Amino acid sequence: MEINKIDKQKLYHEILSAAEIIFIRDGYSATTMDSIAEKVELSKATLYLYFKTTEQLFYSILENKIDIYVNKLKTDLSSAISLNDLMERIVHRQLNFLSENKYFFKLVISEQGKFNSVPANIFKKIYVDKQFKFYRSEERRVGKECRSRWSPYH
Repeated sequence: MEINKIDKQKLYHEILSAAEIIFIRDGYSATTMDSIAEKVELSKATLYLYFKTTEQLFYSILENKIDIYVNKLKTDLSSAISLNDLMERIVHRQLNFLSENKYFFKLVISEQGKFNSVPANIFKKIYVDKQFKFYRSEERRVGKECRSRWSPYH
């Protein structure tokens, strides 16, 4: 029986959640595909269908977290009523995001030097670059409105 797309996505997210727990508990270097497969109650072969390495899995967790953050930020910013409100929402969402994920990001920062195939600045690559890309798109969307609507010179 073929697993449908929804079941595959659900399993993908279950793997991410279980792997995050293992990474936080054991650290990046000590986490194995065996321990993740056991936590998710999958065969290692099935786990390898989704992720080829623990490093790929680790970065997938990070990227998923950033995607969730950007989506929440989009929702927050869609109803901003002033430039100050916009900035407050950005700062508030960012602080909440880091607070909600503090153990994972502590791990990211403390274990940066242990990543092999991707440069140690992956946090910047995924987090900062995605965030700036989002801000640039938001600037195009609301920038003109903010400048004309809330400008002290208008």
